[in-house]
Amino acid sequence: MRRALRALLAAGLLLAAASAASAHIPDAETVARAAADASRAQGRNRAFSFAVAVRAGASSAPNARGELLVDPGGAARIELRHDDGFVERQIRRASGLVAARDGEALEDPHPLAPPLWPLLAATGGELLARAGELGVAPGAIALGYDGARDCFVIGGVAGRASIWIDTESYQVARVDLADGTHVRFLAFASRGGALLPGTIEIETASLTFTLELTNAAPATPAADAFSDAWLLSR
Repeated sequence: MRRALRALLAAGLLLAAASAASAHIPDAETVARAAADASRAQGRNRAFSFAVAVRAGASSAPNARGELLVDPGGAARIELRHDDGFVERQIRRASGLVAARDGEALEDPHPLAPPLWPLLAATGGELLARAGELGVAPGAIALGYDGARDCFVIGGVAGRASIWIDTESYQVARVDLADGTHVRFLAFASRGGALLPGTIEIETASLTFTLELTNAAPATPAADAFSDAWLLSR
């Protein structure tokens, strides 16, 4: 009898602790709004271009160099000149990725165009809309821990698509895609008049890629900047 009472008491304490912890997690709309406030305050709420160098795996030197363009409306494109002599272009629109090598469509590419646009959202509604396009359940939220960062996780931490937002800075720290790819935004500093990441890690099931970003600058993408015509042109 005493053992049963102790077990019931322990279970009650665990439930009380879980309830208290959940009571301190803001809802997803509140967190998204705070992240968008940080984006505006830190000058990120617009399109940007970057010079980019890409390292694959444990390589100490870049394997490719090029340019990255990101639009807060939910698109990113990257053009890379590889050491092997070919030019690769990729476009990510919402959760879809298309690629070409020297103007020819490329099947099953390494996902190098990062979904950077959640960092650029100007409003909480915009951030949640972009989250939904990535396959994130925009009403779900949990606490998560990534490296040295405590995060609010819109979409939850059950291995599905999610957006991780630092609990202190309210910067978007990580995006998990539906295919299992993890994209981390690191080394934030003042670049191009805004507080932007200098490093992006793209962790796939087989290999991790590191993108080093330099020469950040505000951009005004052309109407066809993220079109198939750009992708397939030589």
